[in-house]
Amino acid sequence: MTTVACRFPTMAADTMLSDDNTAFKVQKIRQLEDGTLIGAAGEWSKCYAGIKWFVEGCQGDAPSLQGAQLLFLKPSGEIWMLDNDLPAFPLLDEFAAIGSGAQSAMLSLSKGLSPTEAVKDAISVHPCSNNPVQELHIKEKPSVSRRKRTIR
Repeated sequence: MTTVACRFPTMAADTMLSDDNTAFKVQKIRQLEDGTLIGAAGEWSKCYAGIKWFVEGCQGDAPSLQGAQLLFLKPSGEIWMLDNDLPAFPLLDEFAAIGSGAQSAMLSLSKGLSPTEAVKDAISVHPCSNNPVQELHIKEKPSVSRRKRTIR
């Protein structure tokens, strides 16, 4: 399973992928062309298909996402979630976590810890998440003036 956590401007995730007998390391978070960070938890084949589809610009039909949760941290600071199917929806929260270690990570985030620290805390108590922790950052939050469109 997985732990993915975010709070602007950072998203972090463990890198453990396991089956009944084996553990591997995979990249669970990526950055989209527009700067959005995307992370996934759940059935890995569905998670990977979802990440790949978004990274490639949502070309063609969407893959089946049943069994996957995707978390998006946008350059505006907004957090969106996709849970088993399109469409993704906005969250009102300032931080979020998904995966089997989400509850532990949410508690750590609520105490002011960074997403990376929250994932590390989840790893310390959750056997289905493991090191190393991957961390990505959005470069800068656009100012209000950059988000406005001027009509001429």
